[in-house]
Amino acid sequence: MIELIFTRIGVDAVTSEHGDSLHPAVLTLEELILQFGPGKRNGKRVVFTNGCFDLLHSGHIKLLEAARAKGDALIVGLNCDGVVRELKGPGRPIYKELERAELLCSLESVDAGNNLSRTNASKNNRCASSRCAREGRRLAIGSDRGAQRS
Repeated sequence: MIELIFTRIGVDAVTSEHGDSLHPAVLTLEELILQFGPGKRNGKRVVFTNGCFDLLHSGHIKLLEAARAKGDALIVGLNCDGVVRELKGPGRPIYKELERAELLCSLESVDAGNNLSRTNASKNNRCASSRCAREGRRLAIGSDRGAQRS
């Protein structure tokens, strides 16, 4: 059996509300910038996607694998519990955002994850939309919200 140990240097661990350490790939925005910024500046392609991922299923896995294949690293933004409730209805999310983050970051195709607040999720989508429009690219949004050409 091979034991793998992952360590981040110079960054405090992200913890749950109870002080428990989360998966090492669940990062704050500042940690994402520190970890992926240098690679991006050196020509690496960092892919970002976001969503609810409340009930992880094979469609999510295929989406994440396809997104990861588009670049050198995949960062997944995870919608906060309030946004999931608004989009999916009462009784959702089934799994709280910290559990969803740990589950997503355990997947081989995901290099890092970040819990998005309501404000950050809107800002990321607006930034992605305007960049796609400038570059003539398509922005695909989950099937429950339709697709949009930017």
